[in-house]
Amino acid sequence: MCDLGITGREMEEDQGLTQLIGEIYDAALDASRWTHVLAKIARYVDGQAAGLLTKDGVSKSGSVYYQAGVDPHFVRTYTETYWKFDPVASLPDYELEQIVSVPDLMPYEEFLAGRFYREW
Repeated sequence: MCDLGITGREMEEDQGLTQLIGEIYDAALDASRWTHVLAKIARYVDGQAAGLLTKDGVSKSGSVYYQAGVDPHFVRTYTETYWKFDPVASLPDYELEQIVSVPDLMPYEEFLAGRFYREW
C-alpha cells in the first residue's frame, strides 16, 4: 500500500470539485441549471455571489445572464450605471488560466476610493 499523503478532507474536496465540474458541464447543456450551479460555485470558493455576464469594453455595457447571491436591484444598477466603473470592465489580455484580482489591475487604495466600490 502506498501512502500519498492525501487526507480525507482533501479527498472530499477533490470529489466536491469533480462533482461541481460535472454540474457546470450540465448547466452548459441546460441553461436552466445555471442559477443553482452558480450558487454552488460561490459556496465552494467561500464567496457570496457568482454570475455569468458579458462585458463589452467598446460600448461600455454589460449583460448579466445568470447570477446567484446578488439582489436584483444591484444587478440592474450594475448593468445600467456601474459597469463602466468596474475595474474589470477594461480587463487587458492575460494568459489563459491566470488568476487576476483588483490589485493586479490598479492600486487597491484607488479602487477603495473609486465610485464603483463606494456606491455599488
